Amino acid sequence: MLKRAAKPVAAALALSMVLSACQTTGGGAGPGGQPDPMTAQEASLREQNDAFNRTVAEGAMMGALAGALIGGLIAGNARGAAIGAGVGALAGGASGYYVAQQQRNYANEESRIDAMVADVRADNERTAQYLSTAQQVIANDRRKLAELNRQYAAKTISLQEGQAKLSRVKDNQKVMRETLTGLRKKRDEYVYAANQSRNKTNTRQMDREIALMEHNISTLESELSALDQALEVSPLG
Repeated sequence: MLKRAAKPVAAALALSMVLSACQTTGGGAGPGGQPDPMTAQEASLREQNDAFNRTVAEGAMMGALAGALIGGLIAGNARGAAIGAGVGALAGGASGYYVAQQQRNYANEESRIDAMVADVRADNERTAQYLSTAQQVIANDRRKLAELNRQYAAKTISLQEGQAKLSRVKDNQKVMRETLTGLRKKRDEYVYAANQSRNKTNTRQMDREIALMEHNISTLESELSALDQALEVSPLG
């Protein structure tokens, strides 16, 4: 009876854990007023962020469900299901579910590695588009920050007004941090998958695509770091 009851409890726990981890960042009002309206680039940034994070969440959800069911069946209670869900979410999001999925879909290593190369390449194309949008947003945010700093120094805006106008910049920063976290998870997933196949087939193409993904991640990290530093030294930050 306990084992039968653990199944729906496990599924509910897994789903709630994954959904709570996938909350997207919204644009809140700054103190003393509303942030500036979104630009087309800022709206595109959020759309791309949501789409990318959905793909990351799918693996975590499937891994969490599998882990919860296994944990619940072994332990025969909800606590076992919760532990299994947590472990499964980590395994599913980072590596295990993706590899298992490829093993199920493709009978031999050559077909499997070709499919994984195509997956990394597609993610790299999406990442390149996101990076281009992010660079435009960051450049605009740095110009906005410099102008707000100038206005505040000239006493044409108050601290409260400057911080209100700066709230969109900080929200953009949070959105890009979310995507960066998702990109790192994807990279780790692909590195794990490549390592699983390394002794069985040629992984050079996949390694090249992973290196390109790492380059894109490093570029976004560098761009965000420059924005972070500008915000840290701003009297409005």
